[in-house]
Amino acid sequence: MIRPEAILQIDSSGITNGGGGGGGSVSSSQPNQTSYDTYIFSLTSNEKNFDAIVNNETLYNTKSIRVSKQTLLNGPVVIKINKSGYASNEYYEIDFESTNSTIIKNTLLNQTFGLSTKNVVLNYYVGDSLQTTSILNQQISTLNFKLNKASIIPTETEEYRLSVSVSGVGAPVSILKNGIKSAEFFPTIGSNLYSDVRGTTYKISSSDSTKFRITQISVSNESTTEVLTAKDSESLQTTITLNNPYQISIVTEEVRQAEVGLNPQIKLLKSDVRTYNINSKLGVPIAFEKNAAVKAVTVIVGDDILEFDELDAGDIAGITIPHNVFKNIGKYGVKMYPFSLKDYENQVRPPKPAPIITPKEVQPKFEVSEEVVVAPTPKVQINPYSQPLEYSSGGGSGVKSVLILDNSGDVRNTSFVNTPKPREAIK
Repeated sequence: MIRPEAILQIDSSGITNGGGGGGGSVSSSQPNQTSYDTYIFSLTSNEKNFDAIVNNETLYNTKSIRVSKQTLLNGPVVIKINKSGYASNEYYEIDFESTNSTIIKNTLLNQTFGLSTKNVVLNYYVGDSLQTTSILNQQISTLNFKLNKASIIPTETEEYRLSVSVSGVGAPVSILKNGIKSAEFFPTIGSNLYSDVRGTTYKISSSDSTKFRITQISVSNESTTEVLTAKDSESLQTTITLNNPYQISIVTEEVRQAEVGLNPQIKLLKSDVRTYNINSKLGVPIAFEKNAAVKAVTVIVGDDILEFDELDAGDIAGITIPHNVFKNIGKYGVKMYPFSLKDYENQVRPPKPAPIITPKEVQPKFEVSEEVVVAPTPKVQINPYSQPLEYSSGGGSGVKSVLILDNSGDVRNTSFVNTPKPREAIK
């Protein structure tokens, strides 16, 4: 029942003393007098920081409440506390004792009689259940509260779409969701559509920078498109926070792999001088060892250049110089090279290391719309006297072989010069 002309007096004028303990207990610091015009309540809890709630109005960072008998003319005063992330179903109610003396309001004199003899009671509730009732015979009391961690109730969340288009071969792109390795996935070449809750993060990068690099990322939201481009030997990576629908186009290319050098080598099986009858139709056979890099052999006899590219597999091979090369009686110098002169660049080359690809973090520059939460203005202002809270190669010469023949059958000279052996050189 509302009592007219009542005044609500609430402050926090430095009352900090009081006992601890569980909910529902009331302690006294001045037990000598049984009736007071004003009562002071010190609030304590198992949590250091909290806000007081008096008759559904929040008093921020307040731990002392003053309630006068004049205030109670307007009805009972209910005191609760609140802390973000915590819950409490306890509260205290301060009111006049219903069986005590009568209060008379004299409108002519503008005075209220009977307040000095009216008892004030303190009711302690847990939920809707009254636990205790105490007649306040002390001016200062401590109200104890217990705060419990609030359970999180799942709520329906907003979702956005993420469209990812990838060009290239294989699986060149990695997307890491919320920084969790087990949530990594690899979009396929072409268009991919995903959907997730607001605030989800996606880190986009090369799946393997030794094999693929991202050369371009185009990011579009509802109003803007931003195109990001890599320099040579760079691979782009970016992180997208899902706070709008996004369309992302990713261009990739394969990274050139390291190339092993080709250093072909041959070695004659029979290096002594031989004679040849120019009337023979059989030609001159030459057998040699070769390494795996030898794909062809070039033989130069005088002005004749002969190439042999159908060599036997394995470490031993042989060729036959046709008899028509030896037209006249005399000395013939024969030069042999372990490669084809026409395809020299592909058969002899130094090793090429793979390029070093450097990841480059980029971020779209367009503005992203974010919700701004404005804290409500407190209905009850903080008392200025309240105490603050405590917050706490190998290339070139190859093998040179010289075969000297004359018409008498005498051997004049034969010599062989080998190129340096590679790692797989013939022993």
